[in-house]
Amino acid sequence: MGGFGSLMLGMRHPDLFSSVSAHSAVLIPVPLDQLPPRLLQSYQSQFFEAVFGNPVDEAHWRQHHPVDLINTATDLKTVAWYFDCGTEDRYGFHRGAAKLHTLMESSGIPHEYHLFPGGHGWEYVRSTLHRSLSFHSKNFQMADE
Repeated sequence: MGGFGSLMLGMRHPDLFSSVSAHSAVLIPVPLDQLPPRLLQSYQSQFFEAVFGNPVDEAHWRQHHPVDLINTATDLKTVAWYFDCGTEDRYGFHRGAAKLHTLMESSGIPHEYHLFPGGHGWEYVRSTLHRSLSFHSKNFQMADE
């Protein structure tokens, strides 16, 4: 499961998670008719279309997109949230991560958010994975106490 799925499932089912993390999640801060051409032309477009349709079913998208779920989800303060993105993410997901951060901050949802140098892919995840694992380790220990 990718970062989008982690955030979405955590927001839709906060009763099942004590902490959630995401690296380079598919967070799109623009209207769906303005999706980044790079995303639509990448190999990942087949997965995106399989889940959300072609053209994208906007109602279905909004029911799953973490940026939209902030407005309808409940009990998000019970979960420890971590997400980051590369400042050179070729799909522009760093802008969506910044938007999610702003929405969480204005809603009073505690979270840890970072933008780090890097792009979108496994090289970026390898460079930041230790941070989310440390975050989970810290939060699992707190839950056990």
